[in-house]
Amino acid sequence: MATNKKNGFTIVELMIVIAVIAVLAAVSIQMFQKFVIRTNRTDVQAAMTQIAQKLASYKLVNNDYNTTLTVVYGGTNFPLTGAAKYTLILNPSTATNAQITGPTSSATSNTWELDAVPVATGKQAGNGVVKLNDQGQRCWTQTATASSCTISTTSSW
Repeated sequence: MATNKKNGFTIVELMIVIAVIAVLAAVSIQMFQKFVIRTNRTDVQAAMTQIAQKLASYKLVNNDYNTTLTVVYGGTNFPLTGAAKYTLILNPSTATNAQITGPTSSATSNTWELDAVPVATGKQAGNGVVKLNDQGQRCWTQTATASSCTISTTSSW
């Protein structure tokens, strides 16, 4: 008596395995992209903290914050090399609240606010503005624009 035993998988079984792998891959890719965006935001927050330390050192020497990001950080984009993910904006808190445009600016600034605005065409677009001020107060909300993110003692990253 001959037995006709076949080894292997049927096409239906293979298609089910492929479908399960496709679903897992789709979910994994979305989670990875969110992780990359969160990591980029964390990196800019760390850079902003370093800039804050450099601004404090600058004030000790010059008795005000009348400087530019180019002087204390080396540029206005984050990161300094490679594709920019954020544009950094240093604003003095003076009566006119005018942005410092150069080292010859005549404003005497005793306080400042640093904003990191996502580049509109990058992966960070739509991920909110990150803010930090001279008192260490911070603000970030995922859907925030520069005007809707208000720094206070209770706001945080």
